[in-house]
Amino acid sequence: MTEISRFNFASERDSIIEIIRSSKLIAIDCEFTGLKIDDSNYKTSLFDNPSERYSKLRDCVKSFTLCQIGVTAFVKHCESNSYTAHSYSFQLFSQQIGQNDVRFVCQSSSLEFLARHKFNYNSFVTAGIPYLNKHEEERLLDQWRAGNFRHQRFDGHRVGSDPDFDRCEQELKLVLKTLKPGESYTIRALPGIDNIVFQQELLKRFRHIATEGCNENIKVTKLNAAQRKKSNAGRPINQTQLLRELDRKVIDAAVGFRHIFDAMVESKLPIIGHNLLLDVMFIYDKFHRPLPQRYVEFKRDLNSIFPRVWDTKHVAFSLGRNPQIRQSLLCRETNLVDLYTNLLSNRGRCFSLAAPSIALPNCDSSLLHLHNAAYDSYMSGSCFIAMAHLLYGLDRDPTVHTADVEHYLRILDSQRNCIHVARASSPYICLSGDDPPTRRPEWIHIRVNHLSEDELIRRLAPYASIDINRLSKQWLLLQ
Repeated sequence: MTEISRFNFASERDSIIEIIRSSKLIAIDCEFTGLKIDDSNYKTSLFDNPSERYSKLRDCVKSFTLCQIGVTAFVKHCESNSYTAHSYSFQLFSQQIGQNDVRFVCQSSSLEFLARHKFNYNSFVTAGIPYLNKHEEERLLDQWRAGNFRHQRFDGHRVGSDPDFDRCEQELKLVLKTLKPGESYTIRALPGIDNIVFQQELLKRFRHIATEGCNENIKVTKLNAAQRKKSNAGRPINQTQLLRELDRKVIDAAVGFRHIFDAMVESKLPIIGHNLLLDVMFIYDKFHRPLPQRYVEFKRDLNSIFPRVWDTKHVAFSLGRNPQIRQSLLCRETNLVDLYTNLLSNRGRCFSLAAPSIALPNCDSSLLHLHNAAYDSYMSGSCFIAMAHLLYGLDRDPTVHTADVEHYLRILDSQRNCIHVARASSPYICLSGDDPPTRRPEWIHIRVNHLSEDELIRRLAPYASIDINRLSKQWLLLQ
């Protein structure tokens, strides 16, 4: 389990993508800066149908932002009944770039909740990996093609007014006096200042150099007479081109985490998560495109990028209706912590013989706690494998002790693309088909006199969670 920040993302990105490509399934989990808008129009209700619930959550997603995403890639070992879980915690922060300066809301209860679970807010801002969705990237590229792309800040610093950079400038002035045209000198970029912006500032201050960046080193080459030929802008031709290329690299760097998202989309691997609705809506909005107004369009487009999705909360509810599994009590509790604890307990392993083992290598122990997105994604994927094996064990050939991932997916095919919806008129939404019909109990008619809605809720609260829909002055519908 590894923490990935702005400072090690570039060096780790390619290896993470290779692991995703070699895995059999991917589990995800997200943490947000808030969950609810304090407005009665956005309050979720038992009366919500899937489309209404989507509309309410859509505005919440557009108001808040992601601050952390966990991705766990499960690699199956063909020669043994085991998996290796490669788990990553990505710190995220949408940086200002060009005219793209994102605004978002923070909710105090969500921030307090994350702080109780060791979330580092300094790291969120100073070390968060940037990201752009496709719409934002296309808009910046249009500005770049038109020659209108301008950015003043990147990586949280104004490089041109940094005193450390000024000292570096004085050092380079002395070195350049000794260099012959065509000769080079290597310097190290200052800590905390993005390498690309560092090069741009050097090019602005020295008109007779070219730069080439490689990780944290920058190669500075003194231009010869031919290379110093002026362009229309009064700057050496190849230096003008370098500045334009560096602007393009700034946009590429700002895409950031979306490179990982794109690898997940291209893999078409099963996506696993727990209570996934908000997670997939945030992921769609922040990395793919702005959430569409129409619910059916969201379902269709999400299903095209992630064609195989399993929500372990919905799977647990479904398995809990199986008489044999219900008797074991392993899926009685469907919150992630209890579900994980029960399934991987000694009792769970006794009930589910020859369950595959899951190794978690290179684990940073500081990340092994609840509501760290990497750990939660690891638990979600582990629960999925455990529940699939539990169901597989009910009717398998006793001489066969292992199953491959595709076998597990076929066993749980009836739960594919079904995402749990809490406290709504439908228990889940189906990404690849029609949503299930509304399930409501038989009507009970109650006559009351001179009771307000609040008083009615207060009196019924000991018996159930109640929502009220006023039909007329005399009639209230309770659910």
